[in-house]
Amino acid sequence: MSKISIKNPCPCGSEKIYKNCCGKNVIEFPTISISEEAAMFQKELLKYTFERYEHDILDLAFQYPLFNFMDVKEEPILVETHDTYMQHMRTWAVFNLPIAKGQTIFEEFYRKKPSKIVRKKTKNLILSWRGATPKLYLLKTIHSDRVVIEDILGRIEYELPLEYGTEMVEENSLLLGMLLDRGTGMYFLGEPISFSAAGTEKLVQEFQDELEEHLEDDGGYEDFYQIDFPYLLERLLLRMMGDIDLPDITQFEWSSEKELQVAILIQEHMREDDCPIDMIMTAIVIWKSYCEKGPPSIRKPEVYAASIDYLVQSALLDILAPSQKEIADKYDISVANISKLYKKIGDLLYEELESLGVTEEMDYEY
Repeated sequence: MSKISIKNPCPCGSEKIYKNCCGKNVIEFPTISISEEAAMFQKELLKYTFERYEHDILDLAFQYPLFNFMDVKEEPILVETHDTYMQHMRTWAVFNLPIAKGQTIFEEFYRKKPSKIVRKKTKNLILSWRGATPKLYLLKTIHSDRVVIEDILGRIEYELPLEYGTEMVEENSLLLGMLLDRGTGMYFLGEPISFSAAGTEKLVQEFQDELEEHLEDDGGYEDFYQIDFPYLLERLLLRMMGDIDLPDITQFEWSSEKELQVAILIQEHMREDDCPIDMIMTAIVIWKSYCEKGPPSIRKPEVYAASIDYLVQSALLDILAPSQKEIADKYDISVANISKLYKKIGDLLYEELESLGVTEEMDYEY
């Protein structure tokens, strides 16, 4: 039997149109489920964002320091980190930044889509995503077919289907991603970033302490992620890059034990600051070049290490770099030691620093 159009005359002979007569009692069941419809909306939203607003999001990314380190395309770790960075900046921007004529991209896209969404329940479900933010989750328990995770700041637990083999996940590791309700449960939008279990307890405590300070300053739990997400993402990615093994600098050719000691101090302290691997290696290269200009007379290795550390961070991080006092306190030396020596190193190695891109922010007069 062919389907009757709701605008056709009713076949019962009442002379009314079908939808106002016998059609009133007919229930049409959509062939697509709420979960499938929600997943389709997510896919189309991300495609719309990429096609319409990718340039705006790239401009946004340039405002945050991590993006400046992503120009070494030959380094696989940098390329991979850049792609991860852009994926999560894009997700955050879609739901939280009014870059679409005063609306978020999500709000603009939804306004264009409601007539194409079949179920009212799906519309309500999608609207519940408004203002969603990526969050940091602790992976508490792994079962054969599901995992239990906990929002480290909100302390809310979620049970998710295990979408990959158990060998790909680790208990007590951290996951950064955006959870959205799809009607049949919570799912990450895109692939979350996974951080190893090593150092989890310390990292969780750091974020919980920062949330407490944020709340004391009359901030809210949700806007902690909404406002500060780019900086949280940067810190986590720098930490992840710091997990990559640095070259064994003891195998480099050093003229003295104290030259090596300075290199080790630079590496150790810059890793404590979560500096990325390429920045640390830039500092080591600068120190090696300085030593090759003529063996320095090193009485206190901390002074040389601190001067190189400050020179590199101040040039590459600009206003976000630690101050001379902060660097001096870290190495337990005086500020005067750094101020004098770092300029001396800059004068001697100007051409080398220029080739490494480390002179742009240095305040020298030539």
